[in-house]
Amino acid sequence: MTSLTTNWSHCCFCQTTKKETLRFARNVQDHHKHHLEELATNIAHFESIAALPFPLNPKRLNNGKRIVQTLIENNACYHVACKLLFTNYKVERAKSKCDSLKIYTWDEI
Repeated sequence: MTSLTTNWSHCCFCQTTKKETLRFARNVQDHHKHHLEELATNIAHFESIAALPFPLNPKRLNNGKRIVQTLIENNACYHVACKLLFTNYKVERAKSKCDSLKIYTWDEI
């Protein structure tokens, strides 16, 4: 089970410290905020198909105001490598893997 609390001084996704430089959500320029929206949407997609790339409780990234707002308000930081695990491409791959694992009933065969 993953934690419900977030240490905002660590990567908000993996909650670890690595040698990789952390990026800050608050520093995302206004014309790039859609990337954070896309990230939040993709986290929800991964959660809905039970295919999160690593143990992550998305509830800890949302204080009730939406994930993007929570990340900005808490000056969340993240590793680029962790953020890249939640791209549209990764979501589509995860969905296709889930679809290929679908269990068919005899009526569907």
